[in-house]
Amino acid sequence: QTKSSPQEYFEHPYPKEELEACIQRYRDSVDFNFYQSKYMVDDLEAVRQWLGYDKINLMGTSFGGKVSLMFMDRYPNSINRVVLHAPDAPHNPTQSHS
Repeated sequence: QTKSSPQEYFEHPYPKEELEACIQRYRDSVDFNFYQSKYMVDDLEAVRQWLGYDKINLMGTSFGGKVSLMFMDRYPNSINRVVLHAPDAPHNPTQSHS
């Protein structure tokens, strides 16, 4: 399918029908509630511990920056250095954007 402008390539990167089909396909075998940033942060800490590292260096870009920020907040004693490039800010439900 030909797009008439660059913006059209980003309007619907994942067609609704494909997403719904994916959800239906995996609904009985996958708990989608565990696909959240907070679990990624805990998984990263578990990997750090398993590897036996006292502290780790992180580099996060975009969504990886968000996960890095959350990791820094949750596990500050596990961090040596952090580099963030265009991080996506963690969601704060109590923060007002007015």
